[in-house]
Amino acid sequence: MRDNRYNLRTMPELIATAAITAVDPETLEVSDAYPGTYGFYVRLSRDPGPEWAAEFDAAYIAAPHPIHPPVVFRGDTLCVFYLPIYQDALPEFLAHLERVIETTNASVEKRNRALPDDTTVREGFRTRLSTVAEQFAARR
Repeated sequence: MRDNRYNLRTMPELIATAAITAVDPETLEVSDAYPGTYGFYVRLSRDPGPEWAAEFDAAYIAAPHPIHPPVVFRGDTLCVFYLPIYQDALPEFLAHLERVIETTNASVEKRNRALPDDTTVREGFRTRLSTVAEQFAARR
């Protein structure tokens, strides 16, 4: 008898992409975690979700740039904790942040394209997996 307790939706969902829509100059956040910085908000077009945030973190860490201030993902907002002594480099940093977001979006779009979204493909895979599973079970 088959145990269906773990028969959950196993195919991952598509990951949304996002773009910068605005930089909020009005709100500056102070955090004990990042002394001497001011956190400013970069608004995104949507909340792309935690998978996007993980891809963003990886792209941000890997991207070469002389300034790497902490960036905290908060749904449809990135909070950048920036040292004021680097304020002259803000335009270059924001261009860098935009490139990191483009890299993140390209990465999740590549992943999304690899997902089987066609029911026929999914069922064909399930049929093949079932056959292989039966063959595997018969060997035991």
